[in-house]
Amino acid sequence: MQNMPAISVVMSVYNDAEHVAATIGSILQQTFSDFELIVVDDCSTDNSLNIIQSFNDSRIILIENDKNFGLAASLNRGIHAANSKYIARIDSDDVALPERLKVQFDFMEQNPEVGVCGSYYQNFGYLTNISTVPLDDFSIKFKLLYDCPLLHPSLIIRKEVLDKNNMYYNPEFRKNQDYELYSRLVDVTRFANIPKVLMNYHQVESNLTRIQSGIQRDNILKIRRTFFSKVRVELSDIEIDLYANVNYHQYPTCKKDVVLLEQLFLRMIEGNLNSRYLPPEKFNAAIGMLWDNLCINNTHLGWWTFKVHRESKLRKYYASSIAESKKFLIKSIIRK
Repeated sequence: MQNMPAISVVMSVYNDAEHVAATIGSILQQTFSDFELIVVDDCSTDNSLNIIQSFNDSRIILIENDKNFGLAASLNRGIHAANSKYIARIDSDDVALPERLKVQFDFMEQNPEVGVCGSYYQNFGYLTNISTVPLDDFSIKFKLLYDCPLLHPSLIIRKEVLDKNNMYYNPEFRKNQDYELYSRLVDVTRFANIPKVLMNYHQVESNLTRIQSGIQRDNILKIRRTFFSKVRVELSDIEIDLYANVNYHQYPTCKKDVVLLEQLFLRMIEGNLNSRYLPPEKFNAAIGMLWDNLCINNTHLGWWTFKVHRESKLRKYYASSIAESKKFLIKSIIRK
């Protein structure tokens, strides 16, 4: 009986003839050789299928959809066909650095509690910077409340975690299917990112504009509500946006929104204390820091902000530096 590979790299392709050869080549050239590459062609109408078939490598397994199923369903086909301990993701326009699989395999073997692992990545195309992401389980799960700190095509996932919990991509989500999957996986496993660039990620302008309208906007709101339900908080659309904006350092400019966020933060702390989604002490400190930053960046409201900050129950969870506190006081007095 043939030995099963350690890693199944799963990739869905739809009309990406321009990039798919480079992506496949980057996997075949890995320093780690114990893998299979499962390529699901999602009924491409360009030359993608011919390019895939031009590679003569026994590690490539080609699955051809008879109609266009979309990314989520195609990835599920690849995962169900996999015979390995780990699933590694890559998109058909990205490039894996040569040591990617080796570094991630070693990390997962050394950290059996981690079920999902990504990495830093180098952008190319519309942007050319290096993107860093939170590294530890707490920081990742805290950020998932408002954003997705895991680069989907950089991930390696324990297949046992997916199979044991029957957790796969939801085909109803044509966009943001990775974010939705994480909203379920956070309940059953730990997350990590490796502080090393292991991927070249193709940035196109649409990745960056974050235009959230129609179905995509509804998906993101639905997923964020799912995450907030884990700290037993129900939010309005306005509260979801306010919370996300504060984390992006886009602070409200009116008293009403400051008060609204203070009450939201208190509800989150109480809800998390009951649900234990995240360790309360660390969670409370992170929320306390958000409150501190919110107030310090609203000194244009004058003494009122300083007074609200001082009297809030949130103040006990995080203490800013003496220098920052003095600066906050002086700015509040000047603009009184």
